[in-house]
Amino acid sequence: FNDEAIIQPMIENLGIEEKDARNYAIVGCVELTTHGNNLGWSDAAMFNLNKVLELTLNHGKCLLTKQQIGLDLGSLETYKTYQDLENAFQKQIDYFIDKMMAAEKIVEKAHQDYLPTAFLSTVIDDCLEKGLDVTRGGAKYNLSGIQMIQVANLADSLAAIKELVYQEKMISKHDLLEALKADFKGYEIIQTMLLNKVPKYGNDVKWVDELGNQWACYFREKMKRYTNYRGGPYHTGMYTVSAHVPMGENVGASPDGRNALKPLADGGMSPVYGRDLQGPTAVLKSVSKLN
Repeated sequence: FNDEAIIQPMIENLGIEEKDARNYAIVGCVELTTHGNNLGWSDAAMFNLNKVLELTLNHGKCLLTKQQIGLDLGSLETYKTYQDLENAFQKQIDYFIDKMMAAEKIVEKAHQDYLPTAFLSTVIDDCLEKGLDVTRGGAKYNLSGIQMIQVANLADSLAAIKELVYQEKMISKHDLLEALKADFKGYEIIQTMLLNKVPKYGNDVKWVDELGNQWACYFREKMKRYTNYRGGPYHTGMYTVSAHVPMGENVGASPDGRNALKPLADGGMSPVYGRDLQGPTAVLKSVSKLN
C-alpha cells in the first residue's frame, strides 16, 4: 500500500475527487476505499476465470458434473490455433459476465428492499442531504467491486496449452483433454509434463506473466462497461481472501497440472504454491507486470 500506487488511479479510474483520494483508507482486509462517503461493496462478486477456461476447453460442459453450463464454442480438440482458443475464451468470459451482472442487480435490489442500513447511512456523506439510504445510492461514491480469480493458475494453464500443445506439440489436444476429464488418472506423465516442462507465473518469465496480465486487463476493461444498481461504476480486485479453496472445489483438473477440487493459488496475485523457483525478486517482477 502506498500513495503512488493508489491516489492517481483512484482519481483517473474511479472518478474520486483528489481530496478524497488523498484521504483513502484500507477496509478490514486489503480493499481500498475513501472513507465516510463511500459504499464500495468490494466483494460484490467473485469471478472464477479458471472455471470459464475449463468450460471453454470442453464444449461448455463442467468436468465435475458433466452438465452443460456454458456456451458450446467447441473444445480443445476443435480449436485449430491458440488464437482460436483465446477467441472462444473471451466469448465465454463475456457470457458469464453478463450472467453475473444480471445477478448483481437482483442482489443489490434485494438489499434495498430488505436490508436497508439506516444507521450506516447517518455517518456517510450525502445520504442525509439526499434523503437516501446508502444501499439506494445515497453515498457520494457508489462502487461495486468484482474479484477476478485466479490469475496465477490461469497464466500457468494458458502457458502450458500454448507451448506444449500448440507450439511444441509435445502433448496432443485429444490427450490433454482426456487427461483433464480423467483428473490425470492414467495420464500421470502428461501431468508431470504440465508441471515441469513449461515456465510458470512468478518466475519473471515475460511471456507467461503477460498471459495473466492480458486477461486481467481484459476483465477490468469489461467491468467499465457496466453500472451497478445504485448508479455507480464497477471496480476490479484480484484478492481471494480464502475463496481460492471453495472456488478450487468447483474446478476440475486444469492444464497447469492441478488436480480437480484442489485449491487455486492463494492471494490475489501470488504464484501457485511452490511454483516460484527464482526467489522473491522474480515474484515481485512478475507481479509488477500486471497493470
